[in-house]
Amino acid sequence: MLRIAFMVSIFVHSLLCKNHAINRRDTAYVRVAIAFALFADVFLVVNEDYTTYAVGVLAFCVCQTLHFLRTAGYKEHIKYVLALPVVFLVLPRGIDVVTRCSIIYILCLSSAIYGAVTAFRTGKYDSPNRHFIVIAMACFVISDISVLLYNAPSLKAYQELSLYLIWCFCLPAHILMSLSKIRLR
Repeated sequence: MLRIAFMVSIFVHSLLCKNHAINRRDTAYVRVAIAFALFADVFLVVNEDYTTYAVGVLAFCVCQTLHFLRTAGYKEHIKYVLALPVVFLVLPRGIDVVTRCSIIYILCLSSAIYGAVTAFRTGKYDSPNRHFIVIAMACFVISDISVLLYNAPSLKAYQELSLYLIWCFCLPAHILMSLSKIRLR
């Protein structure tokens, strides 16, 4: 429950920094993304059944989609919105719900990374904000790799370490994303 408390504090921090925000749209994307991450974490901590876990993964999909929409340009938005339904159609019917949601999440995370790198290269955000966004995406990737290791049946002996790594990288990622919306100069 401590990790949920950390996520709540990050969300509250995001709400309190409105006077120093870059702009309203950017701030709204970050706040809603953090809210969906908090929602996802609650569902993944509860994890009573397969459906609950799938809802948590889908909430993380929304979170990463919001990070992508925040950083990417208008043309990328249209391509992304058109591509998501195609992904649902292409996946074979025999794949279970959680695996489907996980595949969608990988695509959402990849898009968010693409948006972060594009925003960094084009200078969409001032320094250090653009650095925060790229570092946060790298932390999300490491955290997600740790989730994969945590759920690997052959690595049960390392579950505790994987769980620790998940939160060592996930919380800083959310903190950096929250800070990236603040005008620092």
